[in-house]
Amino acid sequence: MIMQLSFCKFANIMKKSFFLLTLFLSPLFGGTLIDYLSSLQKGEIVVYQFRQSVSAVCVEESALRILTTTSDTAAREGYSSWLDWVNDGAPGFLNDETIGLKNGKIERIKALSSDRLAWFITLLQLNLVPLPLEQRRRAGPPPRPGERDFRPIWQPKIIVHSKVIESKSEAFTAQWPKDSSPMADRELVLYFPVSAQAVQALPYRIETRSASYFVQVIDSLARQQ
Repeated sequence: MIMQLSFCKFANIMKKSFFLLTLFLSPLFGGTLIDYLSSLQKGEIVVYQFRQSVSAVCVEESALRILTTTSDTAAREGYSSWLDWVNDGAPGFLNDETIGLKNGKIERIKALSSDRLAWFITLLQLNLVPLPLEQRRRAGPPPRPGERDFRPIWQPKIIVHSKVIESKSEAFTAQWPKDSSPMADRELVLYFPVSAQAVQALPYRIETRSASYFVQVIDSLARQQ
């Protein structure tokens, strides 16, 4: 029994590690985010916030369910965390959307408001290109002219079970298409957590190069075997 549990845990770690390797190599073959969602597990949740809008992405059987609301809903409904709000049926949500997935492709879309869902559909289809370490954003003020830059690489907050965990991230760039969104025709940077405690198949922060617009994960739940 112990050997069986250990093997399952080892297999899960290898699956997550293989996902990161595949994601890093995918741009060489024109890969998009949707091609690598197979590592998601039923029951996982990632909660995104953009300005005053919150979207909880819930992994279901062969589908992603996205519950959208305002940033004050959970507290207003009496919940101490977004995960508790989702697990209790998401009372007070404004939009309920489902993206059906089959063989790495979008099979069906069900939404009360297609406009609210458009950003996530676009996100899934962006081509990802690894961002070299020397081009990544650094933490702290820049050095004076002529001085070497010893600043550490900037890392986004990785929040799991309502707590910030220690985790580095892999960064990728993508070009957002021309549309009516604040990110229209901009180059984006997407940060994926390295830690196996997090949901590695979805980015935990999406920002423009200038970081003037960004989407941040404010809570998440990862299933570990």
